[in-house]
Amino acid sequence: MAGVVGHLARTGMLSMDKTAYLAHCREELLQVYRLSRQGKEDTPRWYRLEGFIHAGQTLGIISKQEARETIDAAHNDVFGYSRQARDNKQQQLDSLKASDPDKYYSLPAIERLR
Repeated sequence: MAGVVGHLARTGMLSMDKTAYLAHCREELLQVYRLSRQGKEDTPRWYRLEGFIHAGQTLGIISKQEARETIDAAHNDVFGYSRQARDNKQQQLDSLKASDPDKYYSLPAIERLR
């Protein structure tokens, strides 16, 4: 926890209000999602962002619901669909692959990846 608090102090975010904290989280999310969309996963950056969001929850700056809404909005802005829609589609594809592999593989690969 000391590392997170140190980071917050260095960046001047210990005195940050909820709106500014969420705006910073959103900007970081947009950057991570844009990189992901370009096929340039930055796993360490994603983990740092998760820790930053968790720190905001732990410090009482943001609620879990506010964090979830911010994540969902950024995902929707970059990818054009919600994380829930993505998860639902993946479940359908997994089910189709298990029940009818020929039909699954007859779908264009680009459709299976989206």
